[in-house]
Amino acid sequence: MIQKIGKNMTTFNSPEITVNKKAQEFFNLISNLKNMKSLLPEEVQDFQCTENTCTFRISGYPKLELEIIERIKYSSISFKANKSIIPFTMKCFITPIQEKCNAKLEIYAKLNTFTKMMVEKPLNQLLGILASKMQTI
Repeated sequence: MIQKIGKNMTTFNSPEITVNKKAQEFFNLISNLKNMKSLLPEEVQDFQCTENTCTFRISGYPKLELEIIERIKYSSISFKANKSIIPFTMKCFITPIQEKCNAKLEIYAKLNTFTKMMVEKPLNQLLGILASKMQTI
């Protein structure tokens, strides 16, 4: 799903999913990027990480570097794409539900119409894969 915010700012949304972990446990897991590889597509190459940054390449796409820029305990984590052809931020929202939690990803990018048409499908696919894998961790 795509939503336009402000001048040339576009938001891409993952489906909201249920994670079979408490919000605190899920937050702790994804707030350490050393755990990111388990959420990425199988085609990932050259994965390197620290607790706060990770770089990787998905077959057919340029190298991507993500950095955690904000952690709001047990409710959200914000990531920034560094050195990216298309600068964007991604946010993971976490909502506690008793012994489980819900999670949703959003990507915010400033795109012109042409660029939006080029990246819409790959970004939506990536969000779908991440959301699907979050359900199984």
